[in-house]
Amino acid sequence: MGPENTPRTASEGDDRRSYAAGMRRAGGARTKGADADSDEESWMTTYTDMVTLLLTVFVILISMSTFEKPGIELEAEVPAVEEPENPFESIFNALAPETQPRPQEVDVTDEEMARLDALENWSQRVTSVLQSFLDSNDALDGVQVRVMDFRIIVVLRNKILFPSGSAALEARGRQAIDALADILRGITTPIIVEGHTDNVPISSGIYPSNWELSSARAASVVRRLVASGVDPKKLRAVGRAETEPEADNATPEGRARNRRVTLIITPRLEERIR
Repeated sequence: MGPENTPRTASEGDDRRSYAAGMRRAGGARTKGADADSDEESWMTTYTDMVTLLLTVFVILISMSTFEKPGIELEAEVPAVEEPENPFESIFNALAPETQPRPQEVDVTDEEMARLDALENWSQRVTSVLQSFLDSNDALDGVQVRVMDFRIIVVLRNKILFPSGSAALEARGRQAIDALADILRGITTPIIVEGHTDNVPISSGIYPSNWELSSARAASVVRRLVASGVDPKKLRAVGRAETEPEADNATPEGRARNRRVTLIITPRLEERIR
């Protein structure tokens, strides 16, 4: 019989069974240890994630918070930026007229009252003479006269003086100026001739704007008065353009009223109250 056919003894079978049992116990021990290690690592992972989340929350809260130290203001006041001082401001203020209204009750001297009475009498007398002259002269039909602050204002509408966009006097305008010169020759006080327009821009190539047109019309009236014998020393031509309208420029009627020439007859300077 060969060795493989040799019958095993009882001791050899017991040894093999003991070895197999030992191997199973060792395998079972290893499996239990691995499971324990796996459970421990899972718990640590969960704990680490929780700590990380808490840390993130605290970082967000800190970034959204502001800390304030006692006695220190977080927002500093921005100093006001001062405009540079105008070196000419004091000069302008000295030359500017007084803007404060006069009190209603003021002490007026006898001399001032006498001058006021003289100014009022003068303006009433000149206005009465002018109005009578206008009423009796057909060439001055439509010419108006009024008083403002002791000044006599004679208003001539452009419809009797100039064609549209022109500073050349029409025949009717020349007749009106010649007739008015008959009475203005007897007035010794200064006369300011002002040209006025509406707000429609001028489209003529001769006059770039209403300033030039209004000034040219005032100068045409002055030249005609001088040609009719009025002293040129007491005349002055001024262009006002559309800056002093009498009526609303939104309507044709209003624009027609604003196109005018005014003659302002002023009292003597020595009779004025400053």
